Amino acid sequence: MDLRRFLLLLTAIALLTCGGWFWSGESAENQMFAGIFMRVGFMLLVLWLAYHQLESFKKRTSWLTLAIVVFFLLLVAARPRIFPIAAGIALGSFFLNGLLRKLAGKSSGG
Repeated sequence: MDLRRFLLLLTAIALLTCGGWFWSGESAENQMFAGIFMRVGFMLLVLWLAYHQLESFKKRTSWLTLAIVVFFLLLVAARPRIFPIAAGIALGSFFLNGLLRKLAGKSSGG
């Protein structure tokens, strides 16, 4: 098993455990933290499940694009109301990545 994938699973389980612990609290602040921990934990769990697909995706995109996408996925998991902004920036980074790769391929191939 890949160490990075294993650490991703451990982080997801730790966040889900923290979310469950905060869920048992009575205050509204505990409920807020429980929601954040649970959403981010589930998001990391989904990333763990899709790890092999992300590995092949990594070969086709740049590190900057992947970092932007992962950052905005985690940001949307923590604050769902900013989804339209995050989706627009993520799509823009995909299009910019594709455009820059096409331009680099055409200039180096000619």
